[in-house]
Amino acid sequence: MRTRFIALLLATAVIVPGCSNDDDSSPTSLSLGQAFDPEAPRDGSPVPNSPEAAVALVQWCWNHEAVGRYADVLVDDFRFHCQIDSGSTFRELGLQRDDELEFARHLFVTGNDYVAPAARVAFVLDSVVVLPDMRPGKDSDSRRVVSSVVTLVIETRSENYRLRGRSRFYVVRADSASIPADLRARGFRPNTHRWYVQAWEDESSTRLEPPRRGPTRNKVLCDLKILYR
Repeated sequence: MRTRFIALLLATAVIVPGCSNDDDSSPTSLSLGQAFDPEAPRDGSPVPNSPEAAVALVQWCWNHEAVGRYADVLVDDFRFHCQIDSGSTFRELGLQRDDELEFARHLFVTGNDYVAPAARVAFVLDSVVVLPDMRPGKDSDSRRVVSSVVTLVIETRSENYRLRGRSRFYVVRADSASIPADLRARGFRPNTHRWYVQAWEDESSTRLEPPRRGPTRNKVLCDLKILYR
């Protein structure tokens, strides 16, 4: 099983240019943000000091199955939305911050009544582009949109899942962010050097067809969110 997982990871590990070397000058490098940050634990995770680095921290949290660190990058008014019709309530309301962290806990740690937790997760970002946030009333200096193709491979003791689709991460600088009470209690403060994820939109419009053979099930991200809620 481990050999199969490694093969799947290598097959999908198309990393953004700049990630595989020491050149941090690329504006889309996801290796940014390694400078000292008093708010960051000494665990080797990216410091979210740019829009790209905030999304890199999301990637790191999924790959390391780190629920606690995941909470550090989501603002109080975080929302996850999906484009595919996954039920009217989910489509209209999406997942809020507490819902997303509960989903992550189920996926990474406990599972739920229907599915086992992940044994391994491979979360890959590809074709990353940073754009201004053009939504009405949003300050383009303190808000950005990070668009990326997300490839996700999840292995559990009973089933494997493979997902691929474009996502848009709406990120906000800390001085304009709604910082959650649990983070404020730990000393997180508004400033101009930290970025958070305020929204995550899955733009997959259709579900992938099931594979004709093999144990891996193709899904879209919204399917996974519903499965592990």
